[in-house]
This record gives sequence, structure tokens and C-alpha cells, in this order.
Amino acid sequence: MAARAASHAEEFILTRAKAGALLRLTTNNMASIFKAILAGIAVAISVHLLVLDVNAEGPKAKDRSGLAGRQYYVSPKGSDRYEGSQKHPWQTIQRAALVVAPGDTVHVLAGVYRGRVDTVASGLVDARITYISEQKWGAQIVGDVIDRSTWDNKGNYVDIVGFDVSGVGRTGLYNDASHVRFIGNHVHDIAGPTGSLCNNGGAGIFHGSYSGFDNDTIGNRVHDIGWTNASLCLTSGSQVHGIYHANPGGHILNNVVYHNRAYGIHLWHAASGVIISGNTVFNNGSSGLVVGAGGEPKGSRADNCLVSSNIFAYNNRYGFVESGSTGTHNRYIRNLAYQNKLGPLQLQNGDIAPETINADPKFVNYTGDSNGDYHLKPGSPAIRSFFDDAATT
Repeated sequence: MAARAASHAEEFILTRAKAGALLRLTTNNMASIFKAILAGIAVAISVHLLVLDVNAEGPKAKDRSGLAGRQYYVSPKGSDRYEGSQKHPWQTIQRAALVVAPGDTVHVLAGVYRGRVDTVASGLVDARITYISEQKWGAQIVGDVIDRSTWDNKGNYVDIVGFDVSGVGRTGLYNDASHVRFIGNHVHDIAGPTGSLCNNGGAGIFHGSYSGFDNDTIGNRVHDIGWTNASLCLTSGSQVHGIYHANPGGHILNNVVYHNRAYGIHLWHAASGVIISGNTVFNNGSSGLVVGAGGEPKGSRADNCLVSSNIFAYNNRYGFVESGSTGTHNRYIRNLAYQNKLGPLQLQNGDIAPETINADPKFVNYTGDSNGDYHLKPGSPAIRSFFDDAATT
């Protein structure tokens, strides 16, 4: 797995450098963006070009138009007594989740959907199941169960694309399976754990199964996670993070992650061979990124991870760190770390971080919250290091 991860990481850096841009999900046409990602083709977004193949596992993902999967529809104005067609949509995603099969797509129309979503059906290597918001962030999933996830997925080969996710629970999007992709979602204002579940922590996006593998988090905006219940959970084990990745393989690419209670991006437990690239991570309560392992499963060690071309700025500890059990094959290449309170980085085992940039990224308007503009100004040192001239979402 380590060799495969390194090879595809280098391919990702090369194709992005040639294109001169990062993936930016700035259009409302989520289906078009999603199709481009699956096919790994060149696509124009605004005035920039993207060339990207994110299928490092090689799961034979194809243009979904060539598959025979069924198309289902969900609308706040629908009824779960209907057949789920475009003309007669269901009212809840949960109703659709009961019938989907490999290759199927669930189109969710704009509106507010209150309550938890549980998806258990699995797709196949060349026939994934897709849940997609028809309008970027237009389908708003609002979790209403304390200490639970807003969306809990247990199916393999599933894509969840373009939703707005918030709620009173401890996690926004939770995945307990393998080959799952969270793409282009807006995850925010997740309350965090309470009471007896404090030591279980939480996250905006959480790939949590230690036995899962090759899960992706791509092009999401994740912020304001864990603050609501912060005063209820003060132990060290009660940390709530932006993105939490706890299993081997997979990609964390081109996300904007800010103002979360603890780490922006957190690798722990069984995480190894993960590629973290092109993310913009700032103003988090702890460090921007931690790569490490501890607790269960016993004997785990975070190794063979690639951390490249990320911006870590204005975080309340370090830009990026290693902690717990780590190996000697993690690579940290060409990241920007600026004005993190305790310094740019803290690594273990003699690891080094070549070409780390300690300079102002020159955001258009830095405020540290959702009021800012995190595109990059002309002349940004990040642009000169193959970053795009804009934030990713």
C-alpha cells in the first residue's frame, strides 16, 4: 500500500503542477464536477484547468452515464409513498436508502431535511452508489439527535456529494466502511459530544472504522465543529476535529478546514499510507494537522503518509505535527506554515519537511471565520509553489 500511495501522490502533484490549479468546487452544478472527478479528465472550472485522477486504489470508477443504475429523486415536497421518480420524488433520503442498489444515484433537491440519515447499502467497484445534492449545498441535512452523526454511512463504494451538513450531534458525516468518498460538502456547526460520550470525541467528517480502507475526503468546506458543547467535555479524549481519518489509505485533498475546536485534520488509530494535499487549514483550536497513532488497534503506527502542498496558517498550536506512534517513511513536502502559535511544525524520528514555506499566504481577506475570503492574492508564495490562486471551495 505504501508504494502505491507514493506513486499516486507524485502523479497528483505532477498533474496539478502542469495544470496550474487545484480542484475548486465553485459551481452549483455538482453533477458536472462529480463526473469530472470520476473520469479523471481535464475540465475547465472558471478560467482554470484541472487535471486530476484521484482513484489511487484503481477502483475502475467510470463515467456513471455508462452504467445501468437507476435514478431516484428526493424533494422536501415529495412523499415517501411515491415511487421516487423525478416527477414523483420521495420526501426523505432515508426512504431512498432502503432501495438503492449498485450503480444507483439518488438526486436530492434543494431544501431542509431534518433528522439523521443512515445508509447501509453497498455499491460495487465499477458501480458505486451516489447520493448527490442537485444544487451545491442546496440540500441541507440537519441532524437532530444528540451524540450521534448527522449522516452515518455503512456501505462500501458510496459517494456523498455536495450537501450542507450540520446538527446537534458529535459528528457530521461518519463513515464506517471502505472505498467511500465525501466530495464537495459543506460541513459546519456540529455541536460535539456530551456526557458519557465525551471521550469518544467527534469530527465534522469522520472515516472511523479501523478495518476500513481507501476512503477519500475531497473538496469539502469544514468549520465550526465542536464548539457548542465544548464546556461539557473538557477531558483530553473529548477533542473534536475538522476531519478525522482513522484507517489505512485514502486521500484528503483540497479541503478548506477552519475554526474547529481541536485539530483541523487528524490522522490516528489505524491511519497509514494517507495522502494529504492541497488543503487550506487555518485558525483551528490545536494544530492544523496531526499524523499519529495510539489506542486501538494495538500496535498501529502512522507511516507512509504524504503531506504536500498544503497551507497551515494561524492555528493555535503548530502548523503540522507528528504524535504518538509514527514510522520513518512519512513525507512532508512543500507545505506553507505561517504564524501558527507554537511554530510551523514538530516532527518525530528525525523526519524533515523539505521546502517548507514560512511566509504569509496572502489571503484576499483573512478573518479566521466564514466572513473571510481565502482565495490567494497575486504574488502569494503559495501560488509560486504550485498552489492555485484560489481557495478550494
